[in-house]
Amino acid sequence: MPGIWRYKGGDEKPMEIRFLPDHKAVFKGGYEFYNPAKWYFTPATAELKLTVPKMKQNGFKLFNQWTYTGLKTNPKEKTIIYTLHERRICFMGYFYEKQGR
Repeated sequence: MPGIWRYKGGDEKPMEIRFLPDHKAVFKGGYEFYNPAKWYFTPATAELKLTVPKMKQNGFKLFNQWTYTGLKTNPKEKTIIYTLHERRICFMGYFYEKQGR
């Protein structure tokens, strides 16, 4: 699961979320004020949990409009939960695609 997920640009400049082997997630090119975040992946369910401790609880409301993409939120735990049916995730309205394998 570790790797780089990239928003290639368009409405905003290109951005990345780097999922590091030590379960740290690092934002590059945008949203750095949320660093560091944590991630956990469960292969059996293809569930990716991204915990963003610096995000305020009301910031999670923004994600409600993208629940059709298979994401859920848990504002109390400051976690966004993705079910990875594709090689992309939605963060703050931008779709990031997994780079490489």
